[in-house]
Amino acid sequence: MFDEGATVSAAGSVIPGATVKIHPNETLLTAFGYRWNRVAISFTGGYPPLATVNGAGSLATLGELGRIRYGPMVLTAQYHFTQFGRLQPYVGAGPVFLYIFKNDDGAVRDLKVRDHVGAAIQFGVEYSLGPRWSAYFDAKKVFLKTNATALLNGTPIAADIRLNPIVLGGGLSYRF
Repeated sequence: MFDEGATVSAAGSVIPGATVKIHPNETLLTAFGYRWNRVAISFTGGYPPLATVNGAGSLATLGELGRIRYGPMVLTAQYHFTQFGRLQPYVGAGPVFLYIFKNDDGAVRDLKVRDHVGAAIQFGVEYSLGPRWSAYFDAKKVFLKTNATALLNGTPIAADIRLNPIVLGGGLSYRF
């Protein structure tokens, strides 16, 4: 779920009210980690989702500006609160890596969105189902910006884009 926005400029001048809208997208995530008592480190990545970027504000009439296939990756260090028995809440933080695999044009041409690095904070809870298995639910607030360039009716445009999504995940965990 994105908390998106953008500052868009054409030929060096900001276009008043121009911004973007990105609808939530789903993907399959996998996390690998290692835990030492209460401290853990984990790497989360997913199947590259396809995000549709639509014009908003004064760009709303353009509709779909383009599509971006991206790879979300998060590396977090976590602290687990183990005093609650089988239910173990945790908090974490770390860097986020946005890797752009492919840009597809829509209302704009020659769309190029750049890779970027941001930060994330994480809150979650793990429930032990047995000695090796647990179920978990996790929420990450990601602070991430990127830049894009394109041509709109032959005019070069540039955008500073704020993404700042909330990433919700859940699943099963197995300890080796």
